[in-house]
Amino acid sequence: MSHPEQPQCSCFEVELMDAATLMGLLLAELSETDRQIIADNYQLLSNIASAGGNGYGATLVYFGHHMNRIKHILQQIENVYVQIYNATGKCWGSR
Repeated sequence: MSHPEQPQCSCFEVELMDAATLMGLLLAELSETDRQIIADNYQLLSNIASAGGNGYGATLVYFGHHMNRIKHILQQIENVYVQIYNATGKCWGSR
């Protein structure tokens, strides 16, 4: 955050104010009941949103590793075919 005596806001502060303004507009569209539900359950909703983001990231990492394993297996299969061809002059299974 900017120093209190500095006459200008930092870019971060401007973005923070813009986000707060947008949230205010979105909240204004909700009914009083909906706003109260959000206020009463803010911590729970925050935890769910945070865990959802973590879960998404973990899922991406898992599938990234899974795809790398599949790629490695396919490269090994290809190498076996190439070795057989180089040794015999024929593709595996051909007569």
